Amino acid sequence: MKNKFIKSTIILLIGGLLTKVLGMIITERCNLSCEHCLRGECSCKTMSDEVVEATLSQFDYIQTLSICGGEVTLAEDVIEKIINYIIEKNIVVGEITYTLNGTIYSENFLELLSYSNQYLINDGDKENRTSFAISWDAFHHNEVKRLGMEDEYVDNVKRYAESSFYYGLRGLDKKLFREGRAENLPIELTVPLRPMNYYMTYYTKCRNKLGILKSVFDREQGSCIMGPIITVNPDGIVTECDASIEHQRTLYNYGNVLEESIEDILLRRSIILTKPKEINKRMFKELKRYTTYNK
Repeated sequence: MKNKFIKSTIILLIGGLLTKVLGMIITERCNLSCEHCLRGECSCKTMSDEVVEATLSQFDYIQTLSICGGEVTLAEDVIEKIINYIIEKNIVVGEITYTLNGTIYSENFLELLSYSNQYLINDGDKENRTSFAISWDAFHHNEVKRLGMEDEYVDNVKRYAESSFYYGLRGLDKKLFREGRAENLPIELTVPLRPMNYYMTYYTKCRNKLGILKSVFDREQGSCIMGPIITVNPDGIVTECDASIEHQRTLYNYGNVLEESIEDILLRRSIILTKPKEINKRMFKELKRYTTYNK
């Protein structure tokens, strides 16, 4: 995932509940069985309308919405529900990203991207605010080859590459977290999952003696920023973005959006920053730590 941090001066002008990255694991279905898959054994479970609404209804601003699985093209009805809910409730979203395995070509998926793109904010740096990448590495190649889908995969990638929303192929440039099927790989190829550090701050806007607008910590009535990555699985469980399906429900089960607010869930795990202007720096540093830890 590319860094998609908007300027702190922008994010602190928006009120309500805000997050840098919201990951929604919309399905546990997948048509592949890659030996490195951190999710582990797939299931038929997809995210319900209730979980979609309980998750999105809490946010006023989402900088990056990462829709993942499983294989997301097997849950296009959930994608459509998410898009329609964002539009209906006027939730501000900076961009939406997806990752596909490339074995399924879907015109309907591309139409959903086109439909959602026109509603996303545009800060002027590029035309599209939605994108998708296609997984390609030795493990995916072995699985595609095992299933005799090599020609179909290549043809799908060529067709997808014609879309303006196509970001490119997504390979592996680091060790894998020891989750799911990756637990069975040679030990030198994996590292233990290291849980993310969460940060939160509360702020209101006021003017100083020079009339300059600034953010002031306000726990009682202020807006809330949290992150850097909040992940919700199909059951509504707030969890780690790279955890296996099994560990999402056990070891990394932090709470459920159907039972309590994301704010309350994250308060149990977050560092509260009393200087709002530090939030972007701290979350950027944590994302860098998380994404480079297993290199």
